[in-house]
Amino acid sequence: MPVPPPPQQISEAEVRQRLAADPNNGQLTYALGELLRQRGDFGGAEPLARNAVRLMPESPDAHRLLGLVFSQTHRNPAGEHHLRQALAFGPASGMLLTSLALNLSSQGRYDEAAEHFSAASQLEPSNVRYLVAQANAAELDKQYDRADELLDRAAMIDPALLEIAMVRADVLSRRKQYAEALATLDAARAQAEAQPHQAPAFGLRQANLLDRLGRYDEAFAACTTAKQRFQQLGSRYQREEARKFFDRFRRFFIRQRMPLVPRATVRSGESQPLFIIGFPRSGTTLTEQIFASHPEVAAGGELFVIDRVCAASQNLLAGPLNYPECLIEGWMGDRRWASSMLRDLYLQEAQVHGIPQNGPRFFTDKTPFNGPHLGLISLLFPESPIIHLQRHPLDSVLSSFFTQMSHGYGMACSLETIAEHYVLVADLIDHYREQLELNYLAVKYEEIVQDQEAASRRLLAFAGLEWNDRCLEFHKHTSGVRTASYAQVTEKLYSRSVERYRNYRKQLEPVMPILQPVIERMGYSIDG
Repeated sequence: MPVPPPPQQISEAEVRQRLAADPNNGQLTYALGELLRQRGDFGGAEPLARNAVRLMPESPDAHRLLGLVFSQTHRNPAGEHHLRQALAFGPASGMLLTSLALNLSSQGRYDEAAEHFSAASQLEPSNVRYLVAQANAAELDKQYDRADELLDRAAMIDPALLEIAMVRADVLSRRKQYAEALATLDAARAQAEAQPHQAPAFGLRQANLLDRLGRYDEAFAACTTAKQRFQQLGSRYQREEARKFFDRFRRFFIRQRMPLVPRATVRSGESQPLFIIGFPRSGTTLTEQIFASHPEVAAGGELFVIDRVCAASQNLLAGPLNYPECLIEGWMGDRRWASSMLRDLYLQEAQVHGIPQNGPRFFTDKTPFNGPHLGLISLLFPESPIIHLQRHPLDSVLSSFFTQMSHGYGMACSLETIAEHYVLVADLIDHYREQLELNYLAVKYEEIVQDQEAASRRLLAFAGLEWNDRCLEFHKHTSGVRTASYAQVTEKLYSRSVERYRNYRKQLEPVMPILQPVIERMGYSIDG
């Protein structure tokens, strides 16, 4: 089988033109998919990658492409499968072994990842990027000395590589050496300015370190610049798409309609989901770790399963409408099993992500923005606990501003768009609470910080779990935490994030009118 032409040697327009004339050409299908993946268009790359595997089922390149698309869109078990298929059908390369190692690191399987990193380094001992990737995985696994060793080796090969400075700053930050971390980044500023695609992430690191050092005006300015650079690279808030989608949820999920759609029953003897919802940076990771410290709960993390159930629902239910309207097929006599079928799909997908079928009583699902899908969740898992983490809206919006994230219709590209989306989500969840029967508990992040034991007892009691002292030591049981909050949940509970907005009162003034109704509705106020 001929090797596909390197995507960088052929233009996208030429590939599209040739593929239109020969739509079943697997090499061209692969080439276009790889071009789209490299520029971050995973939605466009995925159908091409799938078709490349169909057309060339034994092609290591096609499997590698699909494995990377799955891995880069949070579907790591599926990505792992295709990366291993690529290894099975072709020779091992350093790039492929490193891709698999990164995938395994994202699943918290650091020992296995280390083996593949090592194999990649043996094949290409002078490839500095493999060393940096391995150092990043070691940092996530809290092996800071090992990360330093790998970064030192990388610096001997290419001391000017920007990624070395960025990962070294992460390691220093984990050691709470914030000034040294910032100095490391400052020394690499010129390299960052010369790399437009790296500059935004570099700037966010600087902003967060400046915040830790109490240099708040500088921190906000650095974060604003980083977000502007994300926008220059094409990031935008899909405002109209988000509003239209949420409006459809509000119209469909109403009290009068829901009794007509059958609810699924519980599949007895199997682990059941425990949903932890909340706007990003609201304390969902902390809450998951409290639950996951209990012997009857497994940490599922960010599963991104509900989104895929939604996407599959129209085809599975064989109706003419899209989600959520396609759920009305459950009204039909021959479709009364609709909710049960979608429930089974969710559970099967969860098992693909490593959730044991007959494991602990619960597994957590803290996928960002599961909240907008509470209507579907109430049909598939009417008895599953739903824990809604609430945090002062100004704190949640500010923390999201300081974070790089791709979900939420691109809402994180500016402070104002984050606030807009926050209100959109909050309004929809309030609609669900008014219209649906939910097994729902709202808990404030500030309450957990103020009295961890009382809040933890309340959480466990709501889920029907007996008290366990391990839940007070969640920071000792944090394996596999890979969200933006990973550094915090490996520490004992701290209060520095409560009312963080006070340090940025002036900068937050433009979004206060947007958030004021939600602030009051949630029982918060703007003080000081």
